[in-house]
Amino acid sequence: MGVLLSVVVPVYNGEKFLSKCLDSLQRAIALLTPEERDRLELVVCDNCSTDHTQQLAELFTFPCSYRVIQTPQHYDNRTENWRYGLGQLAGTWIMMLHADDLMAEEGLQSIFRACAWVDDRPAAMLTGRIRTFTDQTPPGRVKPYWGLPNWIGGESLRRHVLPYICPFVPFCVMRQSAYRAVGGLDPQYELVQDWDLWLRLLSHGALYAFPEVFGLWRTHGFSEKYSQIFAREHWAIAKN
Repeated sequence: MGVLLSVVVPVYNGEKFLSKCLDSLQRAIALLTPEERDRLELVVCDNCSTDHTQQLAELFTFPCSYRVIQTPQHYDNRTENWRYGLGQLAGTWIMMLHADDLMAEEGLQSIFRACAWVDDRPAAMLTGRIRTFTDQTPPGRVKPYWGLPNWIGGESLRRHVLPYICPFVPFCVMRQSAYRAVGGLDPQYELVQDWDLWLRLLSHGALYAFPEVFGLWRTHGFSEKYSQIFAREHWAIAKN
């Protein structure tokens, strides 16, 4: 059997957070069965960092397929790094784990269960629940609050929800065949590249929302420049 789940950690000058991110993956992988580990692929994609990111990543070992790769050149637009990393994955299901975020201890177990449940069903995306945290605060309450499984049609989300607001956060899992069919991430976007991707992905299947915690999302403050770019790109999505 081939790789069921691939996780890529795209990173640039991430030595401040990367070790904690990879530590969280080690704890999550420790809870998997030997069969699940055999079907898991983990990749760190370094965007030609100028700090010790690559060396830190190469210090880690995992009881699954693991490799550290580097982009052909440094990409100023992080979307290019994300796109390159996702393009190197072999799994039926693929996801990104941001280098400053953490995998929940039972997160990979939950994702494997969700992947197995939808494998023969027309789902293009899987989402779970998360907790948010900052450098100064511990993880908060579980979000979304609704704790039951949900099967939501892709067209309903595309037409009535996603043009106006993006309810998804990191830890979304994508069916690789759907990701490739829509052409992957669009590098014209710097901040809403995943939002644009969800819109296109959901034309290829439904969303399954699994009621277990996948990860911990680190939140940061926004600069004025960030807010301006986000607003401009959101408007571009809404018009389309």
